[in-house]
Amino acid sequence: MFAKLCGAWFPCLTGVSGTVLLCSICGECYTQGDGNWRNLVKFTIMILLIFVGNFALANGLQQHSASEDDGSVTLSSGPILFARDSTPWAVKINSPGFVRAEDVRSEICELYDYRVVIQRRYGKIRTGEVIHLDTRGSYSQLSNQAFGEKVIEGGITPCDIPATTVKVNRWVPDSGPESFIIYSSGGCGSTPMRREGPASRTFMDILDQYCPNTVSFFSAD
Repeated sequence: MFAKLCGAWFPCLTGVSGTVLLCSICGECYTQGDGNWRNLVKFTIMILLIFVGNFALANGLQQHSASEDDGSVTLSSGPILFARDSTPWAVKINSPGFVRAEDVRSEICELYDYRVVIQRRYGKIRTGEVIHLDTRGSYSQLSNQAFGEKVIEGGITPCDIPATTVKVNRWVPDSGPESFIIYSSGGCGSTPMRREGPASRTFMDILDQYCPNTVSFFSAD
């Protein structure tokens, strides 16, 4: 043994007259000729294996957690843009029309694979809410079906009044996401419209569960 020159697993730096290799855990150094050398090597290898194993486990858990957080595993077998949960499948917007800033009451409801995000404004106060969903089925197929459904138009509406718009996103191969309207209450001379069919009604019904207010100027409503 030699002088206590190391407080951890480092080579001794002074006081060496033989072949000095590693420091013991108590701070003493051993030479190859020391009887404790083999036990020291075994102990060192064991410590290194434990350290490497713990590091690999921690790294694996971190990657798994990141994979869950970014929404990379989804029900829909469609495009990677939607698979990463970065674009909502449907958005419902309720706007107040022309009012004073303190009288604004607006609402945006976004539908994703596994959550609904709701943003509301009450004058100068803004709130946000996230509702997690357990979804079964494919919004990708539903959005393509809604795109092909019949469009029904209503009469002309006045300006500066409350309005509701519902948009759906679908994936177009070699192009990317495409947004189209399945419902609009109209306003400022624009014509109210809605798509009539089971897919469009499904999107409307889901959004109405979380943002039930809908402005309508259709004579049948």
